[in-house]
Amino acid sequence: MQPNKHIYFSGIGGSGLFPLALMAHQCGYRISGSDVEINENTKQLAALGIDIAYHQDGVFMQGVHEHTPIDWLVVSSAIPPDSPEISYASKQGIRVSKRDGLIGEIIAKNNLKMVAVAGTHGKTSTTSMMIWTLDQLGASPSYIVGGLPAFGPAGAYETSSDLFVYEADEFDRNFLNFKPYLSIITTMDYDHPDTYLNEDEYYQAFAEFISNSAAVFTWEDIYKNISELVGSADKQEDIHTIKDDQSETKQLLDSIDLLGAHNRRNGLLVLEAVKSLLPDVSEEDIIKAINSFPGVARRLEKIAENIYSDYAHHPTEIAATLQALGEKFDKISVVYQPHQNIRQHQVRGMYKEAFIGTSQLYWLPTYLSREDPNLPVIEAQELLSEVDDNTLKSYKAVVDMDDELVASLKKDLDDGYVVVFMGAGSIDAWAKHQFALA
Repeated sequence: MQPNKHIYFSGIGGSGLFPLALMAHQCGYRISGSDVEINENTKQLAALGIDIAYHQDGVFMQGVHEHTPIDWLVVSSAIPPDSPEISYASKQGIRVSKRDGLIGEIIAKNNLKMVAVAGTHGKTSTTSMMIWTLDQLGASPSYIVGGLPAFGPAGAYETSSDLFVYEADEFDRNFLNFKPYLSIITTMDYDHPDTYLNEDEYYQAFAEFISNSAAVFTWEDIYKNISELVGSADKQEDIHTIKDDQSETKQLLDSIDLLGAHNRRNGLLVLEAVKSLLPDVSEEDIIKAINSFPGVARRLEKIAENIYSDYAHHPTEIAATLQALGEKFDKISVVYQPHQNIRQHQVRGMYKEAFIGTSQLYWLPTYLSREDPNLPVIEAQELLSEVDDNTLKSYKAVVDMDDELVASLKKDLDDGYVVVFMGAGSIDAWAKHQFALA
């Protein structure tokens, strides 16, 4: 590897580039970059001595390049193709790519085997669970995960292992740029309408991902939806599917001691994948490692007594989170912030029974991001009306993130309710600001 190759990241503080920047720094690359604002990720990178600007007009990049020539500009999917930094790089003959290009180079130069975790829901938790389990069993992999594991940073390079665990995101078709040694697929529900125009396109992408993978572990009911799209009959022996109705499956699920049915199902996928990767390790030891998994930030993260924050922003994820909470609590107040208007047009009909088990439901306006300007914004009350009143124990209401909501939630807490904030937008930061010290 060229230890002094200089990589500049545009959007360095985002969930896609931040862990890659961490890993690349540990691999010996020289790193610099930019973002629109300071966040916890950029603070962590700055503490490592990485130069970061909080504007993206190209001026900082030019100064950096003149001092220490930049070899490669890696851009976030959120960066428009006509951005000043991309324009400057093109004029200077600097290589420009998204994250997959650099990940591919790191894999090739270090002879790493990619263990990819894909799926509509559960990727971050399952990727983190895989990393944790391998680490507990002495296989300490390099990794990139799109969240913050409770046990370490979001990205790391380990010289002692040839395994690289990667959260393979289908957004922007990122997961199609790799040929994984082993892949896990957790779930499959049509999502990301800003990348895939329809359900057929979405399923076709997963079929291509399977075809690119040397081995795949998933559930039988998931695979059957796309088996005809995978095509090659020779591929079938490399696809390992788990059947729900087998007694062995039920026994193994019972042995996995994690909160929430979805976490236990994902834990079983990890178990089967690790058995393939580490055939000399006993099933009992793998299960013990899985059961000690400490979790991930924003996945039923406890931020104060009886207050949780969760990333759920799709009806399937909402239902799974509430099922998990329902294993411990009877009285649950949910504050939900829908994510993306474009997504609401796709999922609104799925909200009907998504909140089963909820006592009070507080519905916020949709958090807008990467929107289609031609789509009318669906109002909060219109979305809330999709929820079947009979699935709620008490009531539902449209609210704003304000003092009135804080007062209502404090009353709920006094009355013995558990409060969970759900969404992928600004709700987590607001909740932590209001309640983390409560």
